[in-house]
Amino acid sequence: MTLPTNTHASANDGGSGNNNHTNISSNNNSSSDEDSDMFGPPRCSPPIGYHHHRSRVPMISPKLRQREERKRILQLCAHKMERIKDSEANLRRSVCINNTYCRLNDELRREKQMRYLQNLPR
Repeated sequence: MTLPTNTHASANDGGSGNNNHTNISSNNNSSSDEDSDMFGPPRCSPPIGYHHHRSRVPMISPKLRQREERKRILQLCAHKMERIKDSEANLRRSVCINNTYCRLNDELRREKQMRYLQNLPR
């Protein structure tokens, strides 16, 4: 039988297993503060006005579903960029949102160009 090892034991406790859990929890809080800058506050309930429509199966093609999903993400990115009041203070978040927005716009532009080129007479 293997006993679990104490990974949080330090040289100061002399191997007695008595370690200070408050230091560990304070370290975890500081890392969660850094994460909250990137991802925002944790969600505990769906936003007001959000309706969960998973019960019915949509009868749309995967291509149309992809287009609708992309459109929804673009709208979400634009909304989040408007909500960020100080982009300097939330630089990491605003850069991530802006990169996603630009990447999706480039994909849309490329798809439109491909459709245009495919429809040209040969």
